[in-house]
Amino acid sequence: PPSVDNQDAEVIAPIAEVIPQVDDDSTDLPSSTAVDQDAPSPMEPKTYKEALTQACWIEAIQEELHEFERLEVWELVPRPDKVMVITLKWI
Repeated sequence: PPSVDNQDAEVIAPIAEVIPQVDDDSTDLPSSTAVDQDAPSPMEPKTYKEALTQACWIEAIQEELHEFERLEVWELVPRPDKVMVITLKWI
């Protein structure tokens, strides 16, 4: 396998800009999430919202975005107005 460069990764885009914030169903207001960076992660999160409560998953998401940019496998572009975006499910 190719060697991996473990230099400090730069933030490509804040996660909230790549994946929009989800409104709280009960209030129709954007929900906020506190992140305890020292909390252990005993289980893998089942949803994106759960992942954003754990610093290790936020860091993992940023690392993936950095690799996508480094390998030039995608380009973040503005969403066109009045166009339905295809949803994505991670497998």
